[in-house]
Amino acid sequence: MRPLGDDNIGSRLLKGMGWREGQGVGRNSQGIVNPIEATRRVEGAGLGAAGSRIMHGAEATHQERVRATFYSRYKDME
Repeated sequence: MRPLGDDNIGSRLLKGMGWREGQGVGRNSQGIVNPIEATRRVEGAGLGAAGSRIMHGAEATHQERVRATFYSRYKDME
């Protein structure tokens, strides 16, 4: 992960409040040091969706994929 430059608004805000690189965030520098990494969701999946955990073969029909997805969600609720 590359460090943020001085042109980044978040970096400027933190430095303006006294933060220095390598320090934790927070009043007493007790917070996290490394940035939180963003992850992408599968397109069309809602926030609570399990993602693309189920791998379907190319030969699976749409109905089979839907059935497997619903079954997976049902099992997760138990």
